[in-house]
Amino acid sequence: MKHSTRFPFANLPRELVVLILTLAARPDFTHIGYGVVTRINPYATALALCGVSTDFRRIALRMMLETVFLWKDYQVIAFVQALRMQKQYLAQESRLCVDYAAHIRRIWVDWLCKPYGVSTCKWGRPCIAKKPAIDFSILGPVLLAAPSLAFNTKSLFLLYGCLHHAWRSRLKTTVHKSSPPPWNTKTLTLTGLLDPSCLRTNTPRTSAFFSSISRLIFLNHAISDTDPAQDAENLEIPTWIMRFPWAYFKNLQTF
Repeated sequence: MKHSTRFPFANLPRELVVLILTLAARPDFTHIGYGVVTRINPYATALALCGVSTDFRRIALRMMLETVFLWKDYQVIAFVQALRMQKQYLAQESRLCVDYAAHIRRIWVDWLCKPYGVSTCKWGRPCIAKKPAIDFSILGPVLLAAPSLAFNTKSLFLLYGCLHHAWRSRLKTTVHKSSPPPWNTKTLTLTGLLDPSCLRTNTPRTSAFFSSISRLIFLNHAISDTDPAQDAENLEIPTWIMRFPWAYFKNLQTF
């Protein structure tokens, strides 16, 4: 019978252990690209570390939550469920309670199904179209606390739902127009088909949100019909740029 040799992990200095766990728990997004379907979970190592102990979990979650990448419907559903569990942990004063909003820096949402009651989805897997309405009272505060948000334009309904709940809650709790907006987002990235009509600018909440954005990023694999090998001065400006509602981005500094 062979005996496995265990590495004396407990004999290492605490600082070195934390460094090792931090590097190991960092998600690997190199296998995920635009339009690429992969079965590799970038959070697999971090999730495995979370099952070792509460101390390991605390370190791994901190790294895992820095960038939340939701590229499938069931991941959004699972993320909302995780937030609901954290709310219960907080009420129970459990050691498992973690303030997600305090650690999240970036949230990336890919193309999702339209919400329940809006469209009929033919996917066999769980998706938003087959689930009851998303609880924006749980998702909204965490999503809007992220300094950087990225959305496929087909999934902006998720952002609008969070803004609607946050704005309505703000009106119920304060009458001061000088109070800060109920979001912390300064960077907005748009991916997919860049159609300006997908940006709702006809409501006070969306107008206020867009006007607070200081950095706007567009990611599109077909941003221009011209040859990418051509010189920059010969590249054509996409027509959608001329129709983009720039006037609503009043505090835009970089594009």
